[in-house]
Amino acid sequence: LQCSYSVLEHLDLEDALSASASSGNDRRLLAHVQRANLTFASYCKAELLRLLPQVRVVRARVFAGSPSGGAQSLDVDMVWRLPFALTVLPLLEILILSTEDDWWQIGDTPKRLTDELDCLLRSLAGALRAGVLPSLRWIEHGIHVCKNRCICQELVYSFPAANLFHFVAEHGLCMDRWALTDCLFVFAVGCYFWWWWCGCWC
Repeated sequence: LQCSYSVLEHLDLEDALSASASSGNDRRLLAHVQRANLTFASYCKAELLRLLPQVRVVRARVFAGSPSGGAQSLDVDMVWRLPFALTVLPLLEILILSTEDDWWQIGDTPKRLTDELDCLLRSLAGALRAGVLPSLRWIEHGIHVCKNRCICQELVYSFPAANLFHFVAEHGLCMDRWALTDCLFVFAVGCYFWWWWCGCWC
């Protein structure tokens, strides 16, 4: 029996590739998969992700463990590869970097890991500013409070609008609430002028 692409979406990327390798028809199912689970840095390759042009949600396991759970580990290689690999997914809308089991909280997470996590968030911010992740509208990441160099302004001015609203609501950044609200106002004005010029909210 051919495996359904809805089943492939719940598998690790390597397992999904193996399950779809039985025939050409099964391999073509990859073109319909809308969710990818990246658990190792070796999956962050353009030639692999190009097999999944319809992916809208990516779960990337860059971090394992939580402050309350004891031992924590970080896949540094994935941290460096991920932002670049994601650029071959034109329909990507949601990026999940943390879950209930695997999450970080800057301040409680060891410094040797927070530096790399800052690098990941800054790289994603740069990719968004460069316009190479045009459909990305939400990044689920750990609790961020600057511990070393402050990167709050980079996140606020670069991350998707949904993250900006979340930052304002949770106030989990170094910037004060008024500064965050000002960023939200600037974003709203920008949206209005785009609508006025383009005639739509595309």
